[in-house]
Amino acid sequence: MRVEFTAIFINPKSPLQTGREKERGIFSKMATTKLKPSMREKKRYVVFEIIAPKKIRDYFAVHTAIMNSAQELLGQKGMANAGMMMLKDRFDPDVQKGVIRVGHKHVDDLRASLALVKGIEGQDVIVRSIGTSGILKKALTRYGG
Repeated sequence: MRVEFTAIFINPKSPLQTGREKERGIFSKMATTKLKPSMREKKRYVVFEIIAPKKIRDYFAVHTAIMNSAQELLGQKGMANAGMMMLKDRFDPDVQKGVIRVGHKHVDDLRASLALVKGIEGQDVIVRSIGTSGILKKALTRYGG
């Protein structure tokens, strides 16, 4: 049995396009529209601190430990739904504090995964959530992230 596939590529300026199809936007690029604020994912900023015998200077080690802990707890789908993102420029190795952005429905999941971090760079550590805010500037001023 022989099967043949035919690909049809339609040029946006093709003579096949009628006036009604132009109005509907058929055959043209999909228009990107901005989401209304009520439809956007609401985010929260969680400030955390690391309690360890020695200061941890490596951002990527901290990021890897927190994200691996969250992945163990939530799985890939849960991580995708939560939208966790550690803000690289907001991790201060001198005071051992950082900020993670997460969806508002998944703040408790993030806090649980922070508590489950066992170690970073071979050290036993405690990662503690200090506070949560919906505005990054307010999180930094209140909790010193």
